Amino acid sequence: MNALILVLLFFFFLAFSTPIAFALVFTCLFYLTFLSEMPVTFLASIMIGSLEHYSLIAIPLFIFAAQLMNISRVTDRIFDFAKVLVGHLTGSLGHANIVASIIFAGMSGSALADAAGLGRVEIEGMTKEGYDLSILNI
Repeated sequence: MNALILVLLFFFFLAFSTPIAFALVFTCLFYLTFLSEMPVTFLASIMIGSLEHYSLIAIPLFIFAAQLMNISRVTDRIFDFAKVLVGHLTGSLGHANIVASIIFAGMSGSALADAAGLGRVEIEGMTKEGYDLSILNI
C-alpha cells in the first residue's frame, strides 16, 4: 500500500510540472516523514556518514584540473591532435571527439573530468563545423 501511495504522490508532483529531481526528493521526504518507522536522527547520521569518504574529494579536484587544462589550452591541443589522427575519415569530428576523450581519460582517469574538460572544447568544435546547437540538445 505504501508503494502505491508513493507512486501516486510522485505522479501528482509531475502533473504540476515539478522537475523530476524535486518530485523524487519530495516523495522521499514524504515517505521518511509520514510512512517510515526509521527515526529521522538515524537517517541524518547515515546521510552525513556517507559523505565522509575521502574518494569524494577527487570529483571537484578532477573538475578543477579540467578547468585548468581548458584555461591553458591543453584540451584544444588534445582535440587538434585527435583531428589530425582521424580527420581523413568520414564523420571525422565524431571520431576526433572519441579519440580526444580516450586521450584525456587516459591522462586523468576520470570520465567526469573528461566531460568537464573536453566537453566545452568539443561543443565549440562542433559549432565551428556547422552543427546546430538545438540538435545537440544544449
